[in-house]
This record gives sequence, structure tokens and C-alpha cells, in this order.
Amino acid sequence: RSVSRGLGDVYKRQLVKTEDMPDVLTKNFNIWVQAKAGGYMNMKKWKACEVDKLPVDIHGMQCVVGGDMSSKIDLTALAFVFKYEDPNEKDIDGEPVIKYIVMQHSFMPNREKLIERVNTDKVPYDAWEMQGYLSVTDTAIVNQKYVMEWAYGFIKEYDLDVVCWALDPSNAVWFMQELSDRGETVYDVAQNHKSLNDATVGFREEVYSGNVVYTPDPLLNFTMGNCVVRKSNGLTKIDKDLTRQRIDCVDALICAFKLARTVDPNVNRQKRMEASIDAWLSADW
Repeated sequence: RSVSRGLGDVYKRQLVKTEDMPDVLTKNFNIWVQAKAGGYMNMKKWKACEVDKLPVDIHGMQCVVGGDMSSKIDLTALAFVFKYEDPNEKDIDGEPVIKYIVMQHSFMPNREKLIERVNTDKVPYDAWEMQGYLSVTDTAIVNQKYVMEWAYGFIKEYDLDVVCWALDPSNAVWFMQELSDRGETVYDVAQNHKSLNDATVGFREEVYSGNVVYTPDPLLNFTMGNCVVRKSNGLTKIDKDLTRQRIDCVDALICAFKLARTVDPNVNRQKRMEASIDAWLSADW
């Protein structure tokens, strides 16, 4: 009830700021309107990719994990991208259509900062935490050990086959080193136009083609709606309009998608291991 009153107060305040109404309707009331000029995503097409239940069971599936680590008090986000063949749809060559399941989970350091962000960002992070889209690490800054253990818990719960981790290197030195020490394959995804153009444009194309699937996630929707396009020499990457807006979930998602595009959904962990052993045995020492 208190959350509803809070959203009502936001709505009333925005009545005198007509230009902000599309953001309020989309982020707070789940009423989907076309993205503003310069927006990265057509939000109606994004909404069309939402499903109540995933079309396939993700247990045991291959995935790529993307990450965007915050410096201190901003959102830290993990994204999981699963590439799979849809046997119910065929392309022009009669082959199964490749699709992507996407998920995210975000983290904030403590409840004091969470409430501070509720007030500054004007979105219900507290409600999203209760709904399971966001975790609080109960520390002064986001505890990356907590983030890592949450990730491994999720991976274990679904017996996921993590092909690799793809991370924005900013603020992620410890996280990436720890993953490497655990024997994980880790990629540093440079945050520049040249590195991110293909993944940024490609992900949007997959959304517009209806080849992306996600279950309801208001935090992911909020960050997707915040993304705008920044161009440099004809290349595209995402950015945000205002300092208080968050795009961390989408940053992590695009990092993961960049590597997920290269995954062969028909090659499981056993086949990859056998290929690695064969390559080692055949190496010219």
C-alpha cells in the first residue's frame, strides 16, 4: 500500500511535467509507450518479447554471464544470456531459428543507499528487492564477494554450463582475477564504440525480430528505457541521458550478448572439454 501511495505521488508530481510522462508511465505503471527521440530501444517491441514462462527449461543449458560492477553505491548488475535453437520456427534455409533468453540480477550495498536511490531516481527499488530482482549486500559499498557467491548459487541451482564471463573491466579487477583463479574463462569487454557496436546493434535487431525472450522484470525494463544511442564515426553504443538514470543491467546484458553470439548451442561442456584435450594432445611441443 505504501508503494502504491509513493507511485501515486510520483504521478501527481509529473502531471506538471508533461515531457516526463512517458518515462513515468513505462517505469512505474507498466504502461508502454514509444521511446523518446534518441532512445536505444523501441519499448513496445521490447515488451513484445516478454513471456510469462520461458519456452525452454534452462537447467543444464549453456550461458554467458555478463557483469557491470559499480564503483561504490550505484547498481551492480549480472546478466545471463542463453542461446538456443527454437525447433518450432525455421529460417529461410529450413534451419531452426536461433533465439536468446536474457535474465538479470542487480545489487545495492545497503538499505540506506537503496532508499536514497528510491528518492533520487523516483523508482521503487525497495519493491523490486522484495520481488527478487535486486539484492542488498549489507555493506558500505557493493560487496563483490557477495555478488560472486550469488552468481555461483544461481549457476548451481540450474546446473548451468557457463561458457565464459564477459565483463566491463571498470571496477572489476578483483572480480575478474578471482574468476580466473577459479578456472573460469573471462573476457574483458572494452567499453568503446568499436568494441560494442556489433553487439549493441545486433541485440536490438534480435529484439525487433522477436528472437529475444525474457520473463517480467521491471528493473530490466527500467534500465532498458533509460538507454539512449551515442554515435561515433558511424559506430553505436548505449549511454544514459541523466546522471540519476541507470543503464547497468543493459550494460551487463550487452557484454554477455557480445560473447553469447559466438556460442554453438549444440556443443556442450563435455564436447568443449574433449576438444580442448584433443587440441592439447595434438599440439606441436
